[in-house]
Amino acid sequence: MRRLALLLTAALTAAACSSGASTPSTSTPHVPATAAPQAESAVYAYSYAPGDSYRYDLSLEQHVTMHTETSGDPTFLGTDEGPKDVDVTTTVAGTIDYLVADGPEPGTVQLNISGVFDELSVEGTIDGEPATDAAVEDGTVPDLVEVPDVTVVVDETGRIVSVNGEAAPDDATFLGDPFAGVAGITSGGIDKPFGPQFPDRPLAVGDTWTEEVTEPIPDLDQEVSSTVTYTVTGMDTIDGHDVAVIEFTAGNSGIEIDLGEVFQAMFEGFAAMGGDEADTADIPTIEFVIGVDDSEGSGTYWFDQEAGIVRQVDQTYTVPMTMRMAVTSTDGDGAVDVTMSIASHVQASLAESGGVSG
Repeated sequence: MRRLALLLTAALTAAACSSGASTPSTSTPHVPATAAPQAESAVYAYSYAPGDSYRYDLSLEQHVTMHTETSGDPTFLGTDEGPKDVDVTTTVAGTIDYLVADGPEPGTVQLNISGVFDELSVEGTIDGEPATDAAVEDGTVPDLVEVPDVTVVVDETGRIVSVNGEAAPDDATFLGDPFAGVAGITSGGIDKPFGPQFPDRPLAVGDTWTEEVTEPIPDLDQEVSSTVTYTVTGMDTIDGHDVAVIEFTAGNSGIEIDLGEVFQAMFEGFAAMGGDEADTADIPTIEFVIGVDDSEGSGTYWFDQEAGIVRQVDQTYTVPMTMRMAVTSTDGDGAVDVTMSIASHVQASLAESGGVSG
């Protein structure tokens, strides 16, 4: 049964940790020192131009809490050495670069979004003991920060047309993969261009608009929905540039994935290859369910209408997750239940650009 323990341990690790490098920042959101300018109603649009480049100084703070409970024989599941209680904040800092190229259709541009995270700090506790940077490096604390490396095609309103060459249907919140958006959300949304999708009508201070999309997941007989509400709350000035202040709230519905049948079939395949009737009779019963519960977000964009670019970002996303893994077999029984919450806070400020003066 050693193979069983190894496979289940690998599954637990894969479920709890998305891959990614880590790092938060030293930049601080602008606080206006003078009276904010006033603005009349106007149509908002992005002005990315092929050949331009933009750099944002980034700070990302991720707070992870995780509680694990085991029953039966924990060594049977290979989880006896893992932490039971984690309350850790990881802070990373670095830069996000946008390189602008021609889009495939008129009115679109291609953004190559990449990041460099070069600072890391960890504080908090693991089973009551102080956490260290090594806890992230060795996987004791799940590293859920994805360094972006993505190509996105957008139009002038900020609507995403495609991601890495794959078309983005109007009703596809997660581009066909119910977990594709999770890594982006736990990383604070830095895998997509900063800023909202604007409506095709003039906006004035006090105006609100909402984006609502729903994607069915036929294989799971479930659907995922997302709602984001934006409000132009005022005007401000950043480094001499007039900007509109746009606040948002967001919510994503949860989804549950049952992987028990997948692992059951895996062991049945191993047994069939062995050709031993005794091995076939010893196939364990496996329960393996991963849940991403309803998540929420909020934040503020400072949008430069004249330059057509977001100059500053402050946004937070919170994602609760659960996992249950249980095995019943002739060799023993065991179960592990994990509850986790990931809160990611991003602050970013435009530092350099080839299209506007920063």
